[in-house]
Amino acid sequence: MKIGLIVQENSSGYVDWLEQAGHTVVICALAGTMPEQLSALAGLLVDSESFDLIHNRAGQLPLLFAPLWKAPLITTLPSVPDRELLAACENCRGAFFWISTGWEPDGIELLGRSVRGGSDREVVLAAYEKVARLSAREDHRPWGWYEVLSSERSDHKLKRITVNAGQRLSLQRHHKRREHWFIVSGCSRVVCGDDEIELKAGQSVDIQQGMVHRIENTGHDPLVFIEVQQGDYLGEDDIERLHDDYGRE
Repeated sequence: MKIGLIVQENSSGYVDWLEQAGHTVVICALAGTMPEQLSALAGLLVDSESFDLIHNRAGQLPLLFAPLWKAPLITTLPSVPDRELLAACENCRGAFFWISTGWEPDGIELLGRSVRGGSDREVVLAAYEKVARLSAREDHRPWGWYEVLSSERSDHKLKRITVNAGQRLSLQRHHKRREHWFIVSGCSRVVCGDDEIELKAGQSVDIQQGMVHRIENTGHDPLVFIEVQQGDYLGEDDIERLHDDYGRE
């Protein structure tokens, strides 16, 4: 998972074990003055669509922006949230979750809490897994995410696709559509039939119907490209995966 971590100051040890567990972590440290804190939050907000979840470990300030987060928001609180805070958060958005070290009152289900024999890390990882399961979005993938820009017509669909650094889509082919890829930003390596080509911003490639293809982010920044699909059927299930890094069939 790609996790946005909001903290009061950098906590490298916490990030290290999350990365060892296989997660990608981006830190937003709320240090300094209020304007500096708001600026840091704004930067994370702009990119929040690309995260699987945001974990707020910095108190209640980030909750002021609850309606703006475009990923599930987990907040760590020192005690069980009171009824007023719960009501306010539920009115802001549905994908609000919390982790608390307090006891669990009747009628409130906590995602994670300290229990005998458990560790904080186990609690947090379990909460992440539950949030990912409850908030799974069809447009997010292990390699990144996509946004459908146009799908009103039955003969074509337009997507904006973002591939995280070091990730790649499955080696695949489609039986009912052809595609055109235009690279907006980043560096890529594309398998196109028997050819393997390098593409960068401003370049494009055509994928014919039935052609084996794959795209990989070979840079350090997100790879963004526009995909134009054309054909008689444009459903997401028109995909034959020949090889996949994430074990999908």
